[in-house]
Amino acid sequence: MLIYSLYAILEGLIKAKLTAIGGIVGVGYYSWAIGYFFGKDKIINYVKAIFAYILGMITFIFTAILIEIIIDLIVKH
Repeated sequence: MLIYSLYAILEGLIKAKLTAIGGIVGVGYYSWAIGYFFGKDKIINYVKAIFAYILGMITFIFTAILIEIIIDLIVKH
């Protein structure tokens, strides 16, 4: 989150579109950190890290949407 906030602050200060670059840097950093956790000796660990991050984000988004649907169903009754 600090990476994203840094790019948001820079975007506000210099009026340039840096959000996409911040997203790429953030995913790159997360992939490196998770890959390092799996073991820094093999490239495949960094590929696994990218897939682990993507799977985690998809799961989070799916869960948030599911909770939203359940809350809507409860409120409408």
